Amino acid sequence: MRFNPKIRIFLVLSDIENQLDDDLWGIGLSIDRSVTSSVSAKDNPTPEYRPKLVITYGANQTDANAAIEEGIGNSLPGNQIKSNQQIYLVNEEGNHFLGSFDRATILNNQTWSFHYADNVGALIGMPSLFRVLNIWENHTLSYEEIVSQVESFINVTRY
Repeated sequence: MRFNPKIRIFLVLSDIENQLDDDLWGIGLSIDRSVTSSVSAKDNPTPEYRPKLVITYGANQTDANAAIEEGIGNSLPGNQIKSNQQIYLVNEEGNHFLGSFDRATILNNQTWSFHYADNVGALIGMPSLFRVLNIWENHTLSYEEIVSQVESFINVTRY
């Protein structure tokens, strides 16, 4: 028997209409590899059939760490990359800063520390110190933007 997409669409639409109640808003469409489809309401007893909307604006933390590492590797190939580094800084004005950074790398007497936040409120706000300690922080960037900015940041601050 040959598969007819028009029949399938009709059946899916029919399932949607049958699953909706007047007081219920939300449906889920589930398609598996055996070419079967099902439509479920938001209160379906099987969690994987419940509709789910995930919106990611910018990279998530795992993606950001990988992007930071790629950017470091592009600028400083083979340089050691450290994770979860805590830095305490007293700057030339006597201000004290403490922060944990996702990734850091050191070359000669220069340190680069990188922090990608999920939102602006999670930024550390630590300044760079001369060109010895170079701090990069950002949020709401794509993977490619992070790689590019990290690479450029190292290239511009390196001496």
